[in-house]
Amino acid sequence: MSIPGTSIRPLGIIPFELALTGDARPVGYQPGDTLLIRNPTGGSLTPAISGLAGARWPVAGVGNRDISAGLSLGALGAGAAIAIPLDSIRAFLHSKATIQAGGLGETWTARTSADNNGWHAIAWAPELGLFAAVATTGTGDRVMTSPDGVNWTARTSAVDNEWRSIVWAPELYLFVAVAITGTGNRVMTSPDGITWTSRTSAADNSWFGVAWAPELGMFAAVSSAGTGNRVMTSIDGINWTIRTSAADNQWLAIAWAPELGLFAAVATSGTGNRVMTSPNGITWTIRTSASNDEWRSIAWAPELGLFAAVAGSGNRVMTSPDGITWTNRGAPTEDWRGVAWAPEIGLFAAVAISGTGNRVMTSPDGITWTSRTSPADNNWLGVAWAPGLGLFASVANSGTGNRAMTSGNGLLAAILRG
Repeated sequence: MSIPGTSIRPLGIIPFELALTGDARPVGYQPGDTLLIRNPTGGSLTPAISGLAGARWPVAGVGNRDISAGLSLGALGAGAAIAIPLDSIRAFLHSKATIQAGGLGETWTARTSADNNGWHAIAWAPELGLFAAVATTGTGDRVMTSPDGVNWTARTSAVDNEWRSIVWAPELYLFVAVAITGTGNRVMTSPDGITWTSRTSAADNSWFGVAWAPELGMFAAVSSAGTGNRVMTSIDGINWTIRTSAADNQWLAIAWAPELGLFAAVATSGTGNRVMTSPNGITWTIRTSASNDEWRSIAWAPELGLFAAVAGSGNRVMTSPDGITWTNRGAPTEDWRGVAWAPEIGLFAAVAISGTGNRVMTSPDGITWTSRTSPADNNWLGVAWAPGLGLFASVANSGTGNRAMTSGNGLLAAILRG
């Protein structure tokens, strides 16, 4: 619905979006409606209605007021709720308006982990409504799952290998995890996060990272060890084929960018060549990294058209729009180990194993990064975003009974009519 910049909003139905807990849905505002908003999180949020470029609102005795920046609804404390008559703010309602939960990614809460294992990686499965995390230590229980990031349950792992990475493939309805130890069995799979099956790995390399490319129907895993064979691929998670890596660097993480049709992997070793890319998982090309830092995790943000990688030393962040040209970015100087992108709130979140009360950082663009308060000084290694829950969840390999943390849970909202 297009509204001329100087006109008064009509009193008819005005469609706008509620984008609160990752569930964006159209809402038709009618005169007399009341918007109810509640903050179910453990921290303060600042909900706001997004603006519209060029929007003006006529005010008697003042003239046309610039309202293009939108409207902040003020701080909403933990557990608090507000009721807003929409007639009172109808100037800010337009067809592209969203109500955003300011504060997501900023407030983190420690959660009770299923066990004090060395939790290293985490993934979210939307189809199951489930997080699954894998560990490098523990006896028969190197997996834990959670439907909400808060309540965690230990699961029996297929074998007690040092599991370093996990990914969910919606098209196959399958979790895949890879490990750096084990004899011929450095892969395990699960259709539900509960029952896990050992799979034969292509080689007994130190498999640190795994990603799924739905457009290719392919998993690709990268390793920190091996001679010319530090990549393996699979179309089903069961049968794996070794591939020639671009260089024998210590490859620790990998991500897929559908918009580019490209895998990108990052490493902690190598001279000027700590990135490699592939359009098919088979043929890999070395790329010049922005610097020779210890790059440990990578994520792709489709909305930004940007890769972001984090490191434990040096420049800490580098970004690329194409996987080929990389640029260093300034960031808080902690030892960053994991990074994830949340499209619903337009935010990267990274977690670290160093720092005092500041082992999280966030960025809306991959360029400017802000430290956030972490609830515990644990070694946070993995982080994932759950759009259905509207929250980040992270796992650690240190801490006592608190090796998980979450941020957000978004706002809850409803329209009261009549």
